[in-house]
Amino acid sequence: MRLLVPVLALLTAPLAVAQPDDSPIQAGADALLFQIGPDFDIDSFTGSIISYKWHQSPTRARRIGVSGYFDVGVEDREQNTGVAGQNQEVNFQVASVGANFVPLTFRRGDTPVYLYHGFGPTATVFFRRYETDTESGSEQTGSGSTENQAEVHAGLAGVVGVEWPVSEAISLVGEYGASLTGRYSQSRRTYRSPPGDPEGAQASDRSTRLGVGLSQAGARFGVSVYF
Repeated sequence: MRLLVPVLALLTAPLAVAQPDDSPIQAGADALLFQIGPDFDIDSFTGSIISYKWHQSPTRARRIGVSGYFDVGVEDREQNTGVAGQNQEVNFQVASVGANFVPLTFRRGDTPVYLYHGFGPTATVFFRRYETDTESGSEQTGSGSTENQAEVHAGLAGVVGVEWPVSEAISLVGEYGASLTGRYSQSRRTYRSPPGDPEGAQASDRSTRLGVGLSQAGARFGVSVYF
């Protein structure tokens, strides 16, 4: 957290920083905030959050944020079965959507930088599908599996950050976040046997898990656009 202020100072050194009277952080101000984290991927927008913020006063605001992720692909994995040349081809589909609501408290000293903090409810839903086919050399063996997973995280998220107005409508933001959530997950895996297998064509199993986890969002940097 100590590094956020000097990093923003370097980024905004060439810019004309808004004076106190020009600061967009005022009662009745609305803003859109786009943030990226250390795991940001421009192809899937992993690690990005888009938020809407509105100020009741220069020191109080509320923020609603949404995040999403979607990815599909194919992976080749070695299968340690003792059979030479036997591998697995995995087709995967992964998606998630999340939302949070965070009331924020702002404070500013003798510098143009505002410090803020807050915490509020958060929830994220994950969906995953894996289709695995076993290969022997370059040929399909007909065996494999299909696994579907669903997972829900819900709890409280907290943030601590800084916001630096650089014009009447733009400010730079850096923050650190963490969350404490309850977690529920359910998965089902169906196994396919090779053709002619006397054990049968398919078998399946299910599993359910409950838990509690503390996760760190890490440092995020972004831009607020006021209107």
